[in-house]
Amino acid sequence: MIIIIGGGIAGLSLAWHLIRRGEKITLIDQGKVGSGASAAACAYLEPRLGTGAMRTLEWASLKSWPSFIKEIEQISGQSVDYRRDGQLRVAFASNFNALMKNAEERKAQGWNIHWLEGAEVQNREPHLSQNVVAAAFLPDVPWVDGQKLCRAIAIAITKSGGTVLENHKVERLLLKNGYACGIATKQTRLKADRIVLAAGMGTNELEGLPVDFLKCRPVRGVNLSLNMTAETPLVRHLIRHPDNTVLCPRSDGTLLVGPTHEDGEISNLVAPETISRLF
Repeated sequence: MIIIIGGGIAGLSLAWHLIRRGEKITLIDQGKVGSGASAAACAYLEPRLGTGAMRTLEWASLKSWPSFIKEIEQISGQSVDYRRDGQLRVAFASNFNALMKNAEERKAQGWNIHWLEGAEVQNREPHLSQNVVAAAFLPDVPWVDGQKLCRAIAIAITKSGGTVLENHKVERLLLKNGYACGIATKQTRLKADRIVLAAGMGTNELEGLPVDFLKCRPVRGVNLSLNMTAETPLVRHLIRHPDNTVLCPRSDGTLLVGPTHEDGEISNLVAPETISRLF
């Protein structure tokens, strides 16, 4: 059996693919699946520029995403709010040349990209600032509701014979002859042939790891969640500001604004000045 510690998108998607290969899987999360960073993130797919292996992996992921979403929704019976309205990378006078250069680099690397003048941007998104002078439209950038996706994958896992244990905090790894052979929570002990760590910052709290095991470095991202009218939303594209702030609309009328990028911060308590900065 394979035990996966962590019920975010990384642990859940790995569990799903392993089950499809015939592996016996138990996934464990200290809370509800998808209740951490995977739930708070805007969750959009935008492969990076460059020529490295990570870019190749990101493009492969982007291309396989529609079939993955279709499979998860069919098996789970849940909608994950998969949106394909595309991304608008907006430009003001101060960053016009930088965005133009970025758009040219993307086109040279095979991106499907369209340059929009100010009037065209306002026609697509009339609630954006009149100071927006242009935008690069990336129609291939999709996004998804991370919390709904995590829940749907968990349902698909259990329907396919896997086990998902929520509210089970793994306190330590069980060792035999220096090798991990299982896990211990307050509620139970489980043996495993292999163990996967996908718990993010929670990994730092695990007992039984090698003394030279690398620690996770915290970086907190805060998104502001606003209510729109679902029938007449303020925006319908994913909007990318020059400072990397994103406006991410959900089909239920929610609008996410953010994220911040705070190195070393692990608290769930958000300072008032952080909220003011997002406004």
